[in-house]
Amino acid sequence: MSINLNNLSEEKLEELRLHDEVIAKKYDGIRERNKFSRYYQDYWLNKILDNLEKEPRKALDYCCGTASLYPVLKSRFPQTEYIGIDISREMIKVGRHNYGSNKNFILRQQDAENLDLENDFEAVIARGAFHHLPDPTRGVEQIYKILEPGGLLIISEPVSTVLHKLIRKIVYRLTSHFSATHKSFYFSELKNLLNNNGFEIIKAERFGLLAFPFGFPDIFPFVKYFPFFILKPLVKIDDLLAKIPLVKNLSWSIIITARKIN
Repeated sequence: MSINLNNLSEEKLEELRLHDEVIAKKYDGIRERNKFSRYYQDYWLNKILDNLEKEPRKALDYCCGTASLYPVLKSRFPQTEYIGIDISREMIKVGRHNYGSNKNFILRQQDAENLDLENDFEAVIARGAFHHLPDPTRGVEQIYKILEPGGLLIISEPVSTVLHKLIRKIVYRLTSHFSATHKSFYFSELKNLLNNNGFEIIKAERFGLLAFPFGFPDIFPFVKYFPFFILKPLVKIDDLLAKIPLVKNLSWSIIITARKIN
């Protein structure tokens, strides 16, 4: 299924152009080939999947990008039917090239704010999705529509303090990686986004401190100069720091698990 570009707003067209012309190549050529980045991204995805209560029969990778969730999901839940959607044709192209020969693997080019899917998903994983959407509320409404009663939505999003907002604003100006719709959220905003649209939050976990920037060599090119053996211990240090109440609130991201209210 392809997308009718005439039906997309200028904001979505900008996001689509950015992902097709710039980001897909950087993900495939840099982020997913750097040794520490690949390790860190898989660690992050496993943290997300830890929140699944059982092996889902059918799971949606919402704004799937290059489908990097797929091999991690299949290593833990081999019987799960994986469906990924993304607005970017080039992201989908990379995902199909990497994993298209596998069983129970489906990718569809769709607008995340206007899903055309069956309403029988037991789980939806949305890592780094909502901060790309012009209307995150519309996105949550679409996910609610396709989830089974009691189904789980697990999201991971940039979460901010005033300091984070300032740092991100500087980074946005220094790189071509971000569109005008790109955003981060205060935790209270994410809570309201879910609670006001049919979901009950059952767990929230801060993620990413010292190691976090080194997981993005496509955004921070200096990362490639740091050897893996130096960076890997940062992940364990972050796990320890995340247990300290005041320190964990400085995390760059958050993982939230929510259940669809019947």
